[in-house]
Amino acid sequence: MLLDKLKEELRKWEEFNESLLQNIPFAVFTADAQGRIVFVNGSVSELFGISKQQLLGKSIFNLANPTQLLPFVYEHEKEKVLDSVRRLVETGKQQEIGVKTYHKSGRIADVKVRLLQLRDTGGSPTGFAFFAEDITDKKKLQHLLIQSEKLGGLGQLSASIVHQLKNSQGIINTSLYFLDDVLPGKTGEVQKHFRIIREELERSKRIVDNLLAYSRRTGVEREKVDLNRLLTATLSIFSKEMATREVHLLTKYEEDLPPVLGNFEELKEAFLNLIINGIQAMPHGGYLRISTRWDRKNGTIEVEVKDSGVGISKTHLNHIFDPFFTTKEVSDGTGLGLALARSIIVDGHKGNISVESERGKGTMFLVELPVGYGEQEEYL
Repeated sequence: MLLDKLKEELRKWEEFNESLLQNIPFAVFTADAQGRIVFVNGSVSELFGISKQQLLGKSIFNLANPTQLLPFVYEHEKEKVLDSVRRLVETGKQQEIGVKTYHKSGRIADVKVRLLQLRDTGGSPTGFAFFAEDITDKKKLQHLLIQSEKLGGLGQLSASIVHQLKNSQGIINTSLYFLDDVLPGKTGEVQKHFRIIREELERSKRIVDNLLAYSRRTGVEREKVDLNRLLTATLSIFSKEMATREVHLLTKYEEDLPPVLGNFEELKEAFLNLIINGIQAMPHGGYLRISTRWDRKNGTIEVEVKDSGVGISKTHLNHIFDPFFTTKEVSDGTGLGLALARSIIVDGHKGNISVESERGKGTMFLVELPVGYGEQEEYL
């Protein structure tokens, strides 16, 4: 009777341990003292897309054929894993390494692996255990925090530099007008260089203004803004440039849009940068499509800015809203335009901006702005 009770308790304890290891949020497999893999939990399949049957019975000491044991590990990283296994066997001390692996979804995953030697109560080795944790998101977050700290310092430095640059621009501009006025009978070549200086001075002014605008995102006044009217006013600025570049404008505005609560000039600046981005993406001409729509269900106004330009590669798509990130020529951009647009829409107006793009097939920005406070009920 006592023996049966002990067996039942042992069975329950084994089931508990089995359940614990199966549901732990790490990929786990264990090997016996001879190195044969005897247990594999479900997370191994979830992380690496490899079945238990592919590992059970394999020997961790089969160092001559690592591909059979580690098909999910990057080829150039397998030796790192095998070195850790060797050190574990030789020293009995826990090993911890970071490796890149193939996730079952096909993406590359950063994985932290811990290797332990299991021992009985007397201290004799009884086997080995391996724990693998997907730390891809943690590494991304760590990278973003580091970038944030860098940008914070860069912002402080930029603020002082920008004010000095504005003073220099004012002096250069005054001197330029003076020279233009006092130099008589300028040849066509001299006039051309005067024009180049003015254009470059204007471009540098836009860069400085963008830097200043990016650093001033708080304390702005709010009013009811008609997005259809705002877009019409913004697009009128580019009519001549679009004609020169053979960019054809197509608009589709939903009538009777309720207003959004925001700052007209800030929102104009945001859409201006999206439009500039679209125009510059079509060096050989194309179509720029602007549309507005009232999403009554979500209480937002949607604005689409779509171009038929060169598109954005998947590699760059996740970085286009990062300050100072740009794929354009130096003369075309500083990498602040889209960062500024996002800051105005998301941080300043509690909206959202997303992007879809495919190389060679154009880009579409979708801006969503909440309907002005108190307006949603009025229009329903």
